[in-house]
Amino acid sequence: MAAFREKIQYLYSRYDIYILFILKFVLAFVILMEININIGYMETITNILIVAVLSLVCAIIPIAGMVTIGILVIVIHCFALNVIVGAAAACLYIVMAIFVLRFVPKESILMLLLPVGFFCRLSPAVVIGTGLLRTPAAVLSIICSLISWRFLNTVNDLSPLITAGKLTSLELLQQLMQGTFLDSEFIVYAVLFTAIILIMCLMKRIIVNNGYMIAVIFGGVIYYIIRAAGGLFLGIETDYIQELIFTAISVGITALISIFLYDIDYKNGKYVQFEDDDYYYYVRAYPKNVSRRFDEEYREARAESEREEKSRKAESSGISGSRGTISETQVISSKKAAEFKRTGTVSQDTIAYTGTPKSTQVDLGETARIDIPKDEDLHSALEQQLKNLDKNL
Repeated sequence: MAAFREKIQYLYSRYDIYILFILKFVLAFVILMEININIGYMETITNILIVAVLSLVCAIIPIAGMVTIGILVIVIHCFALNVIVGAAAACLYIVMAIFVLRFVPKESILMLLLPVGFFCRLSPAVVIGTGLLRTPAAVLSIICSLISWRFLNTVNDLSPLITAGKLTSLELLQQLMQGTFLDSEFIVYAVLFTAIILIMCLMKRIIVNNGYMIAVIFGGVIYYIIRAAGGLFLGIETDYIQELIFTAISVGITALISIFLYDIDYKNGKYVQFEDDDYYYYVRAYPKNVSRRFDEEYREARAESEREEKSRKAESSGISGSRGTISETQVISSKKAAEFKRTGTVSQDTIAYTGTPKSTQVDLGETARIDIPKDEDLHSALEQQLKNLDKNL
């Protein structure tokens, strides 16, 4: 499992630009198609080519821009149905956009994911995953997304009455507000989603083995209990078997995500103690699960990188190879040359590496200048050259 996870992470790190582009395009396409299916009153926008072009634009711009385009499409559809509905939608979404994009801009993607979750019957995965990966501030974005979902359903339910002209403007506004904010299903979901996110944020901080997995399972159980209780006591139509199946699938998806993001080796946890000037620290450290093959490849790559770094440093200082091949000017003082005349040898430590890398010469002070071949041993070449110089002198 660790090896598979590392391959996925490697592929994502290598092709993240293309993967994010495709994911954003698919997400935008699904969102726009869902909007058109529920309230497709402006036929021009429901054209598949228009949807594809808008999805392409959403894949290029940031998530906040995608949310803005989705809001604009909803408002246009609502104005196509009725001016009062369009004005109510514009006011509602402007307020929600201000709250979400102003206070929790990083959580704006949840306004897109939750409707997709409802459409696929996998809203528990979105909510449990939000509690697992985000902060309690994500509740604001989730509630705004839930309001949007209820508003669209209410508009869809009232559309026959609106088209027939059986509702006055005041009655229409009352029906919209009641269907959006006072509906029993909205209340159950609002309490349920808030409770799940807060419980998950607390559970994932508990220091126990497999804490994230326990939090995911516990969140799924609480979700199903509250959902079933709401259907039982508030008279909400609920298919309990179907709800159980999709909750289990959502728990499985979220557990898989937690394994990819928080794959911790609880068996080899260690207590670590250290201190600074003010405190003593007692820490429980858990290593990450890394496959043996990946770990060996990582260590080999790191060792190779260190060798290349040492080689670059050696080349920059004029030394390469194990035999000390000369690639810079070597300077030997006249005193050392005189020492060679007395002893007949020159020790290797008399050579000082300075100068430019293009030169391969030995400077004997004011005496003479000679070249050393690069393909000969430094010590023997130096001795031979100095012997020849001594004979000539």
